[in-house]
Amino acid sequence: MLKKLTIKNVALISEMDIEFEKNLNILSGETGAGKSIIVDSLFLLLGAKYDKSLLSHGQEFGLVEGVFEVGQNTQKVLDEFLIESEGDLIVTRRFDQEGKNTIRINGRSANIAMLRDITNTLVDIYGQNQHLTLLESSSQLRLVEFFDKKGIAKSLEQVSGVYAGYKETKKQLNSLGSESERQREIETLTSQIAEIEDAAVVDNEEENLIAKRKVLLSSERVSVALQSVVETMAEQEGSVLQLLGVCKNALAHIKDVQEFETLATRVESVKWEIKDIADTASDAIASFEGQGNDIDGIEKRLELVRKIKRKYGAGKVLAEYLQRAKERLDLLCDADAVASKFEKKLATQRAELYKTCEELSELRRVAAGKLEKAMIQELDELGMQGAKFEVRFADKPTLQEMDKRVGANGFDGVEYYLSTNKGQPIKPLAKVISGGEMSRFMLAIKVIMSQIESIDTLIFDEIDTGISGVIGQAVAKKLAKISRHKQVLCVSHLSQIVAMADKNYLIAKSENKNQKTTTSIVPISGKQKTKEVARLSGGMSSDTALRAANELEQWSIEYKKALVK
Repeated sequence: MLKKLTIKNVALISEMDIEFEKNLNILSGETGAGKSIIVDSLFLLLGAKYDKSLLSHGQEFGLVEGVFEVGQNTQKVLDEFLIESEGDLIVTRRFDQEGKNTIRINGRSANIAMLRDITNTLVDIYGQNQHLTLLESSSQLRLVEFFDKKGIAKSLEQVSGVYAGYKETKKQLNSLGSESERQREIETLTSQIAEIEDAAVVDNEEENLIAKRKVLLSSERVSVALQSVVETMAEQEGSVLQLLGVCKNALAHIKDVQEFETLATRVESVKWEIKDIADTASDAIASFEGQGNDIDGIEKRLELVRKIKRKYGAGKVLAEYLQRAKERLDLLCDADAVASKFEKKLATQRAELYKTCEELSELRRVAAGKLEKAMIQELDELGMQGAKFEVRFADKPTLQEMDKRVGANGFDGVEYYLSTNKGQPIKPLAKVISGGEMSRFMLAIKVIMSQIESIDTLIFDEIDTGISGVIGQAVAKKLAKISRHKQVLCVSHLSQIVAMADKNYLIAKSENKNQKTTTSIVPISGKQKTKEVARLSGGMSSDTALRAANELEQWSIEYKKALVK
C-alpha cells in the first residue's frame, strides 16, 4: 500500500506531504483546486513520461516520492533487480528544467523500465481516458485471460512454440521460390562461386599487394640508395672493407702484445658483417632488375582483390559467404525434393497449430463465461439492473483459413457487447456506453481484477464522472466494498463517495503573501468533512444541507460496519 506521498515543485504545489491510510482514501475539492496535479504526480511516480510543463514556474527542480509497504509479489521483482527491502520501499523521481529526471528505488539508481516493473506490482491506477484502451480487442482478450491465467498461459506457450516452428518452415519453403526464380538464383550462385574460387584471394592479400606495390614504385630510389651502400662498403677505392683490411694488417704486428691480441679478431668479425651487408644490398639491387613490368600485374591483381572484397567481403567473411552460397546452391539444385519435405512438415505443423489454437480458444471461451457472470453481477450492484454483457468471439477459421488470422497468440478475436437497460439491443461496447456508464463499467472491471490480482493499492481518478444520486450511492458502496481488502485512493466530486471515505483530504487553492497561487491538501474529519459533503451536495452550509450530509455520513458508517460482519 501507499503510505506516504511527497510532492515538491510540481505545477501549483510547492511542497506537500500526504500520509494515506488503509481502506478508502478520498480526495476532494473545488474544481481547479489541483486534484489533477496530484494524479499527475502519482502517474510520474509510477513511470509515466515526464513533461517539463509539470515543473513549477521558476523552480530548478521538482520531486515526487512515495513510500510503499512491500508485499510478496513486489519483493520477488525487487529480488530480481537485487534491490534490498526491509518492508518499505521508497521510490523517488527528481526532474529539472532541462527535462532530465533521475529515479531512485531504495536509494539505488533505476530506469523507467525498472520503475514500471516494480510499481506495476504495487498500484493499479485508473485514469479518465483508460477506457479507450479497453475498446481495443487485444485488451479485451487479455482481460478474459485473467480468469484462467495459469491454464491459458500454459496453452499460450504451446501455441507460441508451435507457431514459431510453423512460421520458420513456411519461411524456408517460401525461400525456395518458383521454378523460374530458382533457376535464376542457381545461375547467379554458380557465377558467384566461380568468381570467388577463380580469384583465389588469400588472407591479407590486399595489404601484401599494397606493400609490394609501394616497394616497386620506389625501386629507383631504393636501388640508388643500395648501390651507394655497396660502393661505400665494398667496391670503391677506400671502401670500408679495404680500410678494415688495413686495420687488420696493422694489428697483426702487435698481436703478441697480450692486451691487444683480441682486436684483430674483432676487426675480422666486423669485416664479415660489413661484407654480408654489402652482399645483401647487392642481391636486392639484382632483384629489382626486370621487375619494372610487375607493377601492372600488381595493379590488376589489386583491382580484382578489391572487387571481390566489395562484393563478398574479405577473410573470414568471404569464406563464410562462399560456404553459404555452396549450401544454397546444393539446396536449390535439389529443390523439388526439399520442397516436398517442407510441405509435408508444414502440413503436420499446421494441423498441430490448429489443434493447439482450438484448445486455447476453448479455455478462453470458458474464461469469458466467468467474466460475463462476474460483470453482470457487478453492474447490477452498480445500478445497471437488467444489463446484458457478452464476450463475443469471432467465428473459428477453418484449417484452410487459419493462415489469415493465426499468430503467436492463437486465432481468437473478441469484442465486448453490452446492453445497459432492459429492452435495448445488445451492441458493441464502444457504441452504447455513456460517460456515466463507462465509469461504472470500468469500476466493475477494477473490482473483478482486484479479486484476481494481488495488487494492494487501487487509484481512481474521476471514477464518478457522469453519475449522481442513487447511482452515486451504488458506486460509493462498491468502493467501500473493495477497500475492505484493498487500499483505495479516489479523486471525487460526489458527496456520496466523500461521505463513504475512511480518510478524507481536502485540496484547496490559495494565494500566499507573495500573491502566488499554490495548491495545498489537508486531512479533514468531523465538522469539516460534513461541510465538504454538504458543499458537494449543492447545499453549501445551510442547516438542511448539513443535516442531510450528516445523515449520509451516518448511513455510510453503518454500511461499512455491515461489510465487516
